[in-house]
Amino acid sequence: MEQVKAPKVAVVGGGAGCKAIIDMIFAETLSQLQMQLIGVASRNPKAVGYLYAQEKGIYTTTDYHDLYKLKDLNMIIELTGSDEVANEISRTKPEHVRLMDHVAAHVFWDVFHIEEERIAAIKRVDEQRIATQKRIEAERIAERKRMEEALEMRREQLLEEVPERNVAIVGGGPGCKAIIDMIFAETLSQLPMKLIGVASRNPKAVGYLYAQEKGIYTTTDYRDLYKLKDLNMIIELTGSDDVANEIGRTKPNHVRFMDHVAALLFWDVFHIEEQRIAARWQIEAERIAAQRLIEAEKVAERKQIEEALEMRREQLLEEVQERNVAIVGGGPGCKAIMDIIFAEKLSQLRMKLIGVASRNPKAEGYLYAQEKGIHTTTDFRDLYKLKDLNMIIELTGSDEVANEISRTKSEYVRLMDHVAALLFWDIFYIEEQRIATRREIEEEKVAERKRVEEALQMRKEQLLEGVSVRNVAIVGGGPGCKAIMDIIFAEKLSQLRMKLIGVASRNPKAVGYLYAREKGIYTTTDFRDLYKLKDLHMIIELTGSDKVEDEISRTKPPRVKLMDHVAALVFWDVFSIEEQRIAERERSDEATRLAHAELHQIFETSADGMRVIDRDFRVIRVNKMFMLMTGKTKQEAVGKRCYDVFPGPLCHTPKCPMTRILGGEERVEREVEKERADGTTISCIVTATPFREPDGKLIGIVEDFRDISDRKQAREALQKAHDELEQRVEERTAKLAKTTEQLRQELTERKRTEEALRYAHRDLATKAGALEAANEELSQYAYVVSHDLKAPLRAIHNYADFLSEDLEESLEGEQEAYLDGLKRAVRQGEELVGDLLELSRVGRGSGEIEAIDIGVFLQNLIAILNLSSEIEVVMENNWPTIEADPVILRQIFDNLIGNAIKFNTLLRKRVELGWLPAGDGSYELFVRDNGIGIEPRHHEQIFGVFQRLHTREDYKGSGLGLAIVKKAASKLHGSVRVESEVGKGSTFYVALPKTQEEE
Repeated sequence: MEQVKAPKVAVVGGGAGCKAIIDMIFAETLSQLQMQLIGVASRNPKAVGYLYAQEKGIYTTTDYHDLYKLKDLNMIIELTGSDEVANEISRTKPEHVRLMDHVAAHVFWDVFHIEEERIAAIKRVDEQRIATQKRIEAERIAERKRMEEALEMRREQLLEEVPERNVAIVGGGPGCKAIIDMIFAETLSQLPMKLIGVASRNPKAVGYLYAQEKGIYTTTDYRDLYKLKDLNMIIELTGSDDVANEIGRTKPNHVRFMDHVAALLFWDVFHIEEQRIAARWQIEAERIAAQRLIEAEKVAERKQIEEALEMRREQLLEEVQERNVAIVGGGPGCKAIMDIIFAEKLSQLRMKLIGVASRNPKAEGYLYAQEKGIHTTTDFRDLYKLKDLNMIIELTGSDEVANEISRTKSEYVRLMDHVAALLFWDIFYIEEQRIATRREIEEEKVAERKRVEEALQMRKEQLLEGVSVRNVAIVGGGPGCKAIMDIIFAEKLSQLRMKLIGVASRNPKAVGYLYAREKGIYTTTDFRDLYKLKDLHMIIELTGSDKVEDEISRTKPPRVKLMDHVAALVFWDVFSIEEQRIAERERSDEATRLAHAELHQIFETSADGMRVIDRDFRVIRVNKMFMLMTGKTKQEAVGKRCYDVFPGPLCHTPKCPMTRILGGEERVEREVEKERADGTTISCIVTATPFREPDGKLIGIVEDFRDISDRKQAREALQKAHDELEQRVEERTAKLAKTTEQLRQELTERKRTEEALRYAHRDLATKAGALEAANEELSQYAYVVSHDLKAPLRAIHNYADFLSEDLEESLEGEQEAYLDGLKRAVRQGEELVGDLLELSRVGRGSGEIEAIDIGVFLQNLIAILNLSSEIEVVMENNWPTIEADPVILRQIFDNLIGNAIKFNTLLRKRVELGWLPAGDGSYELFVRDNGIGIEPRHHEQIFGVFQRLHTREDYKGSGLGLAIVKKAASKLHGSVRVESEVGKGSTFYVALPKTQEEE
């Protein structure tokens, strides 16, 4: 579709809708449509939209015909809601001016009202996101500080337990320099090593020179190192097994030995640990950034916006009726509009496409409509024949076609020409692009996170590839053996790639020995048996005996390296610290989570209303009781100014709790009157306290509202009662003497009145009995008369039939008319006698009172009546059960349903059956129809005997049906009434009790 030029528009109708459209045109909401408002017309110059237009400097008039004179006017938006005005504008406007009537304008309002709410919701979410980021950042800093303090304390404890060791290095290459850096750096601070000497055959080696720079003793003969005072350990880094074996053979017994294999293990461990720590900090930084974006935007934004839009969409769906539309023009624009209608994007507009017209039957949109099973035609006039057509969308782009449709269409069918349709396309195209852009951003975030995780995993695998798997065996089966085995089996040492293949212990009942057997590892009581294990690389000696260590060093194969109990203890210290650090962090995380959950539970379940307000007076959080007290929803409260959500007399004054807290007070408590959403007031005790970040910075305040309305009302009522009581005591004391005299007189008068009442009651009982006997006698008389009249009427009917048969060939026209009149009169008499008989039978010889399910009763009655197909009967699903006589109940509904059908001239007759609770243990059952209706002045008259509002020629009947209904309802201790207007149908209500009292 082509781009729409900025149209100049005028509005007809100056009400609230006009003001809303003006706001939409001036606001950014309609900026993409580029509309320019140049005039407003309204018959009421005091209308809110008319006055608003004058404030904005827009041309105004009380006669919309004046708008036709405006220069370059392109479109008129009719907002009066009157079809007559819309048709008059369509008839009188210039041809070049388009018309958007109130139906199409209402559609625009729905669309942009939703958009405004979405923008407002996003704004609120952004504000909440910023507050959430600050809170998360503060919690993260505090948590990290607590963790570092706990680790530092544990490190100091371990340093006190582990004695400092003086070490010397043999080999001056890059490995020597790296180990020196590790010893001097914080990486090995927990091991308390002190470097006191370096030996290298090459005095120009980088590590040798680095040691000299650091002021460490250096020599080219490693045997000189044995002379160093208090030497505890030699670390061999030459990579030569011969040198390692020679040092192992010649060193003093008190000096421990770590060859290049064990040293390499240390290098791998701490190199991987350093990279892991760096990677973890990188992941942590990215996690925090992702948490800010994903949690604040993805969770909060999507949830709140979707809830707000879904709620508004459901409200609009209830207000907007479904419209049947047809399209004129079968090009690509037709197909695009069809896709919009079929997709969920226009679900809130409730459009249903029922036809497409195009002069070109091969057009893309025309063929697409045929594929979808939609009615198609090459003449747009054929669309007028479609049933219940509400709107035509013209997409040809031709002003002549648009004018021709406007001239020939039915006045009940709306027209949206190609200009208005193009506006719709722009709106939803922009909306689609916004949704697609947001989806792309979300996908990029996910992809970026995935790339980071893959890179870290790849780096981990690269590091692991650099370390070969080593088969190790342990000598010594005590608790240390079991601890080292747990470390090897656990993931904590996965980067070292050790595999345990044997354990030796002189004590076969030692805990580590037994643990190894449970794990299926080779065990022996003689460590020399371990030498026979295939591909053994290292022995870890854990006995703590220097003699055992020296014996292993002397007897082991040269290819097998030895890590004595001192080096093993170093490993244990490192991983013990790491384990405790991880456990401490997990405990801290869990404690933080539980604390947050506990605070949330306390906040939400508080018996008082609570809210949190930031420094800008915006509400950032409310609890359930606050919403109940104020009558506001969460969406209506969060993000708004506090004085807009729950205003009171202290707002905008120095006594405002927020103002006082910002001024330095730590607690503010006042009794105030607050205004609820419905305009009523509530008395509260408001307690405000500061809401701070962990570093003490003020974020806002927490307000607690305790409802004391009942207490205040009770106090006022008590005081009022006390005052009234005192006044009454005074008045009563003053009138006591007078009252005593009046009582004497009243007693005398009461005696005379009681005697008169006794005589009146006896007389009333006598008259009531006589009346009941008269009614019974009258009913008996009507029964006898109607019953006795049936026989002579039947005889007259038969004789008339005999005369017709005997004189059929000789009867003249006038004589035949007389006989027909006689038969008709007899039938009317029979019908009248039958209804009289039924009236007299009401309550006579009927069935027993029983519990009746009204729904089942009416379903059976409708089935017996066998109504024709053009009569639609609508019933509710759930019906009550009452006590009644089924015979009398049938007389009521038989007559009411019969009247609903009889007094109805429509082709599609509708009868609705329902019920309402009436209070006092009764129900109102009703029969509603869409018939001719009854004038209000006849509502009482129709229940009398022989009361007819129409002639027998118009509607058959004796005029006794409603009299029967009234009498039957009375027999069941009920009543009947009617609500009706001429031409709008009638509703008859029958009030019946749930139970029938025994007479």
